[in-house]
Amino acid sequence: MTQQAEARRFAGAVFDLVDAMDAEGFGALFAPTGVFAFANWPEQTGPGAIAKVVAGFFGTIRALRHQVQEVWRMGETDICRLRVTYTRQDGGTLSLPCANIWRRGEDGRFDDYRIYIDLAPLFAPG
Repeated sequence: MTQQAEARRFAGAVFDLVDAMDAEGFGALFAPTGVFAFANWPEQTGPGAIAKVVAGFFGTIRALRHQVQEVWRMGETDICRLRVTYTRQDGGTLSLPCANIWRRGEDGRFDDYRIYIDLAPLFAPG
């Protein structure tokens, strides 16, 4: 498997976990000192804190689905360009562009994971 194919496969596995709204499973992908930054929310450090903030976000929506458009790998860093379709609590849907950048350590767990997205439209009054 080429490096790019492995990067895309790994990204698909990560987003499948997120789309299943498995906050604990997502948190488990992080090293003990791994950092997670989601949009303009404060950074979180460590699997437990990350799982907690992600679970809180999942509680604000009904569902989400990631559509990976491109993945680039440079060393230990992957950059993903995608669209995320959210289902709001009222049943309405909204699709937003997003970029994720993550770096994995030698053990394969995330050392640093950053999501660049404007969530304002998701929470704007209907």
